[in-house]
Amino acid sequence: MSNLNFIKKSNFSWLVNQENWVTVLIGEPSYFKDLVVPENLKKLSPLVLDIGYNTMPPVLDLEIEEKGIFCTLAFDGKLTKCYLPWESISAFIFDNGLSNVSFSYNLPLQVSEEKEVEKKPNGFLKLVD
Repeated sequence: MSNLNFIKKSNFSWLVNQENWVTVLIGEPSYFKDLVVPENLKKLSPLVLDIGYNTMPPVLDLEIEEKGIFCTLAFDGKLTKCYLPWESISAFIFDNGLSNVSFSYNLPLQVSEEKEVEKKPNGFLKLVD
């Protein structure tokens, strides 16, 4: 596990136990092949997910593992098994949206070589052809 992924895991573990839920941002979901969420959500940039014990419905099967987060989330009332690799996560938002922890944003090597990166006004990165 890389140092950055260890930091993400440690921060998420602590935050979800302190706050009961954490908003997870995934900057460019379509570029992370291991990411498991509904296909239509992979087109969103950024993808914003609320994960925790105090969400509606609550996440009862939350597993915080060395490689990422496993959990079942509800999308339009349908429960879906999800996997969020640490590499895909670019920020955590907590304290009712008043605080955040942001991480350096790494795209898979083949993407960063093929695309130019443009910074969006909201501070997120956008890939441009």
